[in-house]
Amino acid sequence: MNADPSQSAAPALVIGVGNTIRGDDAVGLLLLRDLAGGLPAGTDHLECESAGFEILDHMAGRETVIIIDALRTDDEQEVGEVVCRPLGEAPASVTLMPSHGFDIATLLQAYRQAMPDRFPRTVHLILVKVIEVDDFREGLSPQLTQRYPQVRDRVATHLHHLLASRAASS
Repeated sequence: MNADPSQSAAPALVIGVGNTIRGDDAVGLLLLRDLAGGLPAGTDHLECESAGFEILDHMAGRETVIIIDALRTDDEQEVGEVVCRPLGEAPASVTLMPSHGFDIATLLQAYRQAMPDRFPRTVHLILVKVIEVDDFREGLSPQLTQRYPQVRDRVATHLHHLLASRAASS
């Protein structure tokens, strides 16, 4: 299905990805919940706890998609660092597709190749470095909890910049 260029593109979409019972993996969801109220008018948002293939349906036909997710680190000093990259330059995130063993960036790259006419023109990942994702428990690690206010501010700055850039190019 080809997009009709005479129709305006769907609003930008911000997706928070994570799992609330895998410790720090919940950070993408928690950040989206905290920041959704401050998104520019006309920006859609979506929580995606399963991170399955249904995420692709929500992205189809969008001009811009921004995904907030966790990025595993083994260095406790890096916990809370924020990495913002376009899809093609993004490292593998923590989120694995159920029973498929590949991360969300790999899924998106495959979707881009298979359905280029439905794929968003711009996809950015905002990844937060985390350390504790292997235990089944609710709540962020003490390290990430302590750094969360600064992480939230950095992510908000990235979102503002990416969405303002989109508005300027419209």
